[in-house]
This record gives sequence, C-alpha cells and structure tokens, in this order.
Amino acid sequence: MAEKTMPIFVPSEKPLKVIKWKVKQGAVVSHGQILFLYSDSSGKSSVPQKFKAACGGTILSIKVKEGDIAEPGGCVAELKECKHSTVMKEMCAECGSDLRKDERVKGEVASVPMVHSVPELKVSEELALKLGREDAERHLRNRKLVLLVDLDQTLVHTTNDNIPPNLKDVLHFFLRGPGNTGRWCHTRLRPRTKTFLESASKKYELHVCTFGARQYAHAVTELLDPEKKYFSHRILSRDEFFDARTKSANLKALFPCGDNMVCIIDDREDVWRHAANLIQVRPYSFFQSTGDINAPPPLVCKNIRRASKKRVSVAQGALFPCGDNMVCIIDDREDVWRHAANLIQVRPYSFFQSTGDINAPPPLDEKSKQETNNVKNGDQKSNQEMPTLDDEPEKKEETKDITKNYCTIN
Repeated sequence: MAEKTMPIFVPSEKPLKVIKWKVKQGAVVSHGQILFLYSDSSGKSSVPQKFKAACGGTILSIKVKEGDIAEPGGCVAELKECKHSTVMKEMCAECGSDLRKDERVKGEVASVPMVHSVPELKVSEELALKLGREDAERHLRNRKLVLLVDLDQTLVHTTNDNIPPNLKDVLHFFLRGPGNTGRWCHTRLRPRTKTFLESASKKYELHVCTFGARQYAHAVTELLDPEKKYFSHRILSRDEFFDARTKSANLKALFPCGDNMVCIIDDREDVWRHAANLIQVRPYSFFQSTGDINAPPPLVCKNIRRASKKRVSVAQGALFPCGDNMVCIIDDREDVWRHAANLIQVRPYSFFQSTGDINAPPPLDEKSKQETNNVKNGDQKSNQEMPTLDDEPEKKEETKDITKNYCTIN
C-alpha cells in the first residue's frame, strides 16, 4: 500500500474554535479515534464537538493551536495514512484499525505470514522483503545457513496403536482433543538424532517443518528439544501450510528473499516438489503397520503399505514380536545421520567460500552429489569414512542386543 499524506480539513462550513487536542504530533491514531474537541466560533453552543480520524495513521503536523479559530476548508493537521504493514487477525498492529470495516484497504493489506506458528500475523510484501534481508544479513554475520527438518519418519517414528508399556527408548505423550477426548501417541527417536541436531545447530539455524498438526508438532519438538536451544519457536505445522499436500508453498513466505541459504532434510522429496536443496534420507520405521501418521490424506494408505513391505528388507533391520498385534522394526543404522552430517557440512563451506552474495546459490561438488545418492539409496559406509559436522572422531558404540527390546503382552 502506497504511503499517503492526508490533510485534515475543518469539518464545517463555518469557522470553528479548537478547544483541545487529544493527540500530539507524531502520535499514531486509529480509525475513529478522537483527534480534537471543537465548538462553534460564535460561542452559541457550549457543548464541545468531537472530531474523529477518518483513517488510521500518524499525525505529521498540527496546524491550528488550542484556542485558535480554524476557517472553513482550512487544514488543521496532516496525517500520514497507515500502510497496515503488520496485521493480526484483520486488525492493524500499528494503528489498531479494524480492517474488516475499511473497504478502501481490501486487497492492499499485509498478506505474508512470516512467523511459523502464528499464521494470523501477517506483514506486507515490502516489510517481508526488509525482514528477509535482515535475516539473511544476520545469518551471514553468524556464519550460519538455515536447515528445515521433517519430523515423521525423518527424526522420529510415531504410532497411535497400542504398544507394550516398557519398550526401550519409546517416548509417550498425550494429545488433547475436543472436550475430554484425546489420544496417546508413542514416539521413538531415530538413533543419534540429538547428536546430529547438536552438531547441525552449530552451522545452521534449525526449523521444524511437518505435516503434523500444531499440537503434535510442538509435543514432538518438546521431546527433541526440551530446552528449546535448537528450534526455539521455529515450528511449522500443517495448520500453517498454504497447501495441504506440499511444504514448498510456504518457502516464499518464510524466506521472501529466496531459499538459496536454505537446506532441507526429509524422507520424502515429492512434498518439496523435488527441490534441489533437499537431502532425502531413508524413511525411519520402528512400528510395524504404521507409516507416516501425518501424511497428506491421499497418501496415507500408500505409506502404510510401504511400511508393511519393509518388514524384513528395511535396511537389513531386525524384525521381532512385541505383542499379539504389534511388530517393531529395528532400523537403527547410524550411517544415515553420518551421511547427512557430511552433506550439510559441505554446504556452508561452499557458500561462505563464495562472494557472500545471498542471491548466488552454493553449488554441491561431485562428492556431495554422490553422497546425496548414498543417503537416498541407504548405502552404508564405515564410521571412519563418514565424519560428523565437527570432524571429531567418535568412539564406536558396541552393538546392542535387540532382543532386550522384546516384550510380550500377557
């Protein structure tokens, strides 16, 4: 919305006397707010009249002092009309105007939601670009890029089915529904996920981007990051998605200056429209007969079938019974995060070795492209060949006996 300066004229065909100003120069006023009290200059009326603002904005100057006479058609003040650059639930956050009642601003108000979990808070395209540039400059100063990570079957695997109560490393949380309803969810973190997040957070600003509902997304993120040191408030759920089937539609709003500083980790590439900056990892499966419980509706059955087909073949993982109706698939290979860590280590190095131009996308070298294929194909390499983000050697963990996770429901 273009910036406009509006003169405020005497609202009478006769001279009037300004009794008292209710605002000062530089004040932000809303539509309908009282600007000053006035009376008939003849003195016939003793009851002061109220002059109200016709629109929201900022008082640039006051032309008539208290006690002075304003002539008909004369300018008593100048108002810079509000551009409504920030809007919350159709209310301007700057001037307080109710934009639902102002026909003049329809189609011109802020329309870009930039805060992950508050889609009702929107800013104008002009302000979005300004904020986007500030974010890009902040990332450059901090020598960090942005990493969007998926939850379901990427960082965690979750089921709503009944499971044995003492499964090792399975976390439980309750999601409340309408009234007194609700359901228990059971989640297992992909092995070494927290180690990966700790390393990644040193070179990336981390964001969650999931098809899970807002309550679910925040609950799982709380399990991953109870101290909020990795993700903070940066959690994008399906409640904020522009498109119910893809995640890529939100990138323009979150990163109005472009997504060339953004890297993505997800088990599915179709929801990102096969983006070039996506690192696709193998889907993590722990609970049999459960795929991605938050997959877009048309793909739910497909995901369950995919999980069922992988009962034996998934990463040469071990299949064992956990009860009468439940089978858990142990898919605990750690090389997935080692591959991903190596890939996202290359990207900041390439980016900051360049000119620093935020409009120039950092290229992946041939080695990185090959490692991307390794991640997608589940190709294994030894731990010695796959460094972590910090390039620090880690002690090789002893192989765990998966039979310790076995339990039976009597």
